[in-house]
Amino acid sequence: MDNNKNTIYLVTTVSFFYIWSTLLWQYFNGGVEAHYLLQNKDLPRISNAWGGIVLPLITYVLMNLIYKQTPVSKYVWWQAAAAFTYGVILSITFSMGLTAISSMLAPLIFAIAIFVPIYKPQFILGFILSMSFTFGTILPAIFATVFALSGWVIYKLVRFVWSKLTATKQA
Repeated sequence: MDNNKNTIYLVTTVSFFYIWSTLLWQYFNGGVEAHYLLQNKDLPRISNAWGGIVLPLITYVLMNLIYKQTPVSKYVWWQAAAAFTYGVILSITFSMGLTAISSMLAPLIFAIAIFVPIYKPQFILGFILSMSFTFGTILPAIFATVFALSGWVIYKLVRFVWSKLTATKQA
């Protein structure tokens, strides 16, 4: 078995134990939490228990996508770590009730997308893993999908416009 597959299985296994230990801890300390979409009680409530299935699956899929990139370098893991850190900061500020900061951090992702390809799987994986402890897996996966799709549009659109502007100046 090659090293790439070993890494994919290792990270997926770690995510499996991470989410299941979190769920067991929640179960024995007041029950598995659930969250309303957009914190609105009129919208569906999603149990963190879904993460027990979804997080390892997402991890496996995204790890395979990471390894389809060529080449996979240490830079890729730094990108995942940066997204993980961003998600941790967002989770902590939200949990501490620092809504002025957390409500600023979410849209800041769109500004970052101008310069950084946040739609790549390593960014998505880092973001989802970091926020799964606080928000379960489903909500971070939904937000990561929205951020990734929006980020792709922003990143590509800025480069397209920039190429047209620089081509016009050169002509």
